[in-house]
Amino acid sequence: MRIIPFYIIDKKMNMMVGEYDKNGKLCTRVMEEVLSFLVDKTPIQILDESLKYINSDLRAAIASAKTIVPSNSMVPVVINPFHEIVVFSHKSMNNEDAIIFNEIKIYNTMAQGLKTKVVFHSGHSILVDALLTPFNHKRTAAADLRKITASRLRFPERIIFKPESTHEFKKGANGKYNFQALEEKGEE
Repeated sequence: MRIIPFYIIDKKMNMMVGEYDKNGKLCTRVMEEVLSFLVDKTPIQILDESLKYINSDLRAAIASAKTIVPSNSMVPVVINPFHEIVVFSHKSMNNEDAIIFNEIKIYNTMAQGLKTKVVFHSGHSILVDALLTPFNHKRTAAADLRKITASRLRFPERIIFKPESTHEFKKGANGKYNFQALEEKGEE
């Protein structure tokens, strides 16, 4: 079996999960649409290197995601905002057996007892050790993060907040602007 030395996550990736090679080294099994291959990097290394490729890193992406979709635990991560690639995991991404999903590649999810069946647009599916509702909450958070990030990229000039005041600063007869009006409001 050939092992690929390097991998950057792209739009074709459905999911990835840690897998040990024949020498006992933790690598990553990647599933891209209808292909599957092993990469000679851990899942965390692939995430971090994919983010560094677009001038970020995993720590910064997680911190940023927490400000957009607040969570006390695992948050999804924007891997590439231009291609709308957002990944999430059914358990901590630091776990060797955590499956990391590309949110946009999931077609459907359904309960299978205490597990969740994840069906990809390619027709392939995987049974995950996670209850359906918590899994879908993570998937929804990833979709929300993807939509908000895409919107911010498309409309960067959009004003996100509504100004509280409509005070216009004008020069007075003395040639100075009337900033004192705001100072007086602040003292009230």
